[in-house]
Amino acid sequence: MIPNPNGTAPGLIAEKNGKVMIALPGPKGEFDPMAEGSVREYLQSAGGGTIISSRTVRICGIGESAVDELLADLMDQESPTVAPYAQTGEVHVRVTARAASKEAAMEQILPVCEEIQKRLGKPVYGFDLETLESAILAE
Repeated sequence: MIPNPNGTAPGLIAEKNGKVMIALPGPKGEFDPMAEGSVREYLQSAGGGTIISSRTVRICGIGESAVDELLADLMDQESPTVAPYAQTGEVHVRVTARAASKEAAMEQILPVCEEIQKRLGKPVYGFDLETLESAILAE
């Protein structure tokens, strides 16, 4: 059971056959403190104290095969990993690192994102949740 500091509904962490299930109450005022407290602590200890962080490079105007070719050497490295994904009308490249903290992961991720932007140039229109429409309107 996970105690709920802001309500009466407790949370639950259950483990069986190598699988984990986490259940938390829905109201944000109850969910967030439990997720940021007990659940975060559990996940950090279960993951050996490491976290996984990612950044998405968003690309339009060049196809996935061309992106693959231009970034082949980056995709061969183990950390951070670089993985292109074809989307409708664009390509996303996810750069992912595992580290002791989000800051340490970003220290690995950001230089690779900069290198991707340098190699691909103008077709890189944004990062993470930025949309093509918002990038066009910003110009």
